[in-house]
Amino acid sequence: MGRPIAVVRASLNLELEGLPAINQDWGVFWQDLRRNFRETDSFEKVKFPIRLGEYKQLNDGLLGYWLEGDNGSIKDVFYAPQSDLEGINHPAIKFHNGNNPWHIDLNLKDSPTLLTMLIDPRGKVHATTGILPTKSIDIPPDQYQQALEKIEITFLSAPILTDSGKINLALPDEVGYQWSWLEKEKEQWSTADKIGQTNVNAIFSGKQEIREGWLKLSTKKEPPNPNSPNP
Repeated sequence: MGRPIAVVRASLNLELEGLPAINQDWGVFWQDLRRNFRETDSFEKVKFPIRLGEYKQLNDGLLGYWLEGDNGSIKDVFYAPQSDLEGINHPAIKFHNGNNPWHIDLNLKDSPTLLTMLIDPRGKVHATTGILPTKSIDIPPDQYQQALEKIEITFLSAPILTDSGKINLALPDEVGYQWSWLEKEKEQWSTADKIGQTNVNAIFSGKQEIREGWLKLSTKKEPPNPNSPNP
């Protein structure tokens, strides 16, 4: 059935906890006394590579990302760190490359890099720099859990041969879910919550008709328990 994907925007940048280290040389210190800054040997301008996504790590949910322009527009190239290049050659898609992994170069002076990411909302996004421990971020469950619980899946089912006026289909039992039948009649949609079982002996007990519609799989709504205390 696939998995839901979240479209998420994020910003990426490097920050120091405090001031950068300064040159401790006495000669340099003597020069610092005659100017309004301390010498850092341009440490804040050093570019550090940042790799997003952790290849084949089970809890990494980053499918890929686009870099954004200054005006918020998405750039053409899509980076897919979890995918191998197998039979696909497209100039606008960059796959995982073990010999030359894709990374974003940033220094402390750079403005934050904006990204649009496709992620599994239940996974994490890992950022690896080589100078700091790997950083991981995720979406708080309270921001997506209810939306996931409301997702309903439909399957086109056409044509089917069934008893006249009834919907009989052989369907698997899915724990916690229920099947229903959607059908469009002229401009109106109708829903049938009761779907009967088919006759495995293939004996037509009455008139048959051909129908087409959609099977819907949704979360089963349990009836309220009258004995449960009120919230």
